[in-house]
Amino acid sequence: MLLKKFLIIILILLLGGVGYLVITDESITSIITGSKNNDMPSSESGFIEGWNGVNYGYSGYLISDKELSPCEKHIVESWAQLSDSIDISSYKISVDGFADMYYGLLYENPEYYYVESSFEYGFTDEYVEKIVPSYSVTDKETIKKETGAIYKSASLILNEVTDEMSDFQKVMTVHDYMVLNYRYDSTMANHNLTIMTTKTGVCDSYSKAFKFVMDLVGIECKIIESDEMQHSWNLVKVDGEWYHIDLTMDDPTEDKYAQVSHEFALLSTDAINNSQMPHYGYDLGDLKADSTKYDTAPWRNSTGSIVSISQVTYWISGNSVESSDGKIIYSDLDGGDGFWNMTASAGYTNSCMAGLGVYNGKLYFNSDTKIKSYNPEMDTVEDFSDVSGLCGLFINDGVMYYGNSPSSGKFQYAGEISLK
Repeated sequence: MLLKKFLIIILILLLGGVGYLVITDESITSIITGSKNNDMPSSESGFIEGWNGVNYGYSGYLISDKELSPCEKHIVESWAQLSDSIDISSYKISVDGFADMYYGLLYENPEYYYVESSFEYGFTDEYVEKIVPSYSVTDKETIKKETGAIYKSASLILNEVTDEMSDFQKVMTVHDYMVLNYRYDSTMANHNLTIMTTKTGVCDSYSKAFKFVMDLVGIECKIIESDEMQHSWNLVKVDGEWYHIDLTMDDPTEDKYAQVSHEFALLSTDAINNSQMPHYGYDLGDLKADSTKYDTAPWRNSTGSIVSISQVTYWISGNSVESSDGKIIYSDLDGGDGFWNMTASAGYTNSCMAGLGVYNGKLYFNSDTKIKSYNPEMDTVEDFSDVSGLCGLFINDGVMYYGNSPSSGKFQYAGEISLK
């Protein structure tokens, strides 16, 4: 089933269904009269230098739900073939707004990570005739290898998503996987989809990776950006409604192993604009994110993964494990003494650091002294392991990973247990 899904996706890629945008720290700096390519046949030509760092001046050209035009499909198909020159003379595309279209395509299609923001173009009168793209990678075998690695990383995420999951459960599964497994790139070096293989990147990387996987899952997703904030995030459609979701904000710069925030997941526009980190200076085009369904969700402050078994969702709420069917699965995660025993010699008041994971229909979570399992069919909780001093856990591909805190404020990998 998964292989079939990938074959379909790859076919769509080759036919021009998907593409990418690079973001950097200066806006489009200049249009220079005179071609850098002597083969450009147009009566006039120009060069758009693109970005040299981190710029978020994207116009929102493709933020609406419209289909790609024949010209846009042709450009994307040409990127896939690493075309040196793209003839668009027959489409009568105006010079005005052409750059918006080009960069909109890059944003909407993160798979083409090797297409750079600078390009040459030739035009006659008011119409663009040819585009000469720039590529960061020009060897097809290298791109094939790198793209294969990206799809392999995507398959690991898709293994955690099941067909019976609701839109909400699928979105939160992908959100939590990325926040738990990726780290913010403080060097500001990586702005593209390769975060899926390097595991580090800036906000552009997070938003592109999330959109890429949402496209594979079949859930509509857009990239939103703010020039004023120097920041990008996503808009995702859940059960017919659009919501803001900001993975970068939910993944602290000082990475906390096995900890995941949900403060910026599935918010309305009013909620994200008035959050602890207000979002501003962005354009949703003709889309709206006015549903408040999740603004005050009971899982909002959970530091563990939000997981599901069948149609039931589970999360950490304060000192308890709770479920969407109204049950308290386990309470007093800190043992009831008000201390979370993070090491054998230290405890921190009011610091519940529990995590959740699912494998083979069972829920796993940690208290401050043990790892426990919950069987929803039997409605029973059992001790699974006596590993103590844990600060959260999560499960990927049948392996349980857990963290600890050897010193105040620091969280790190502590060990793993195979559940297979």
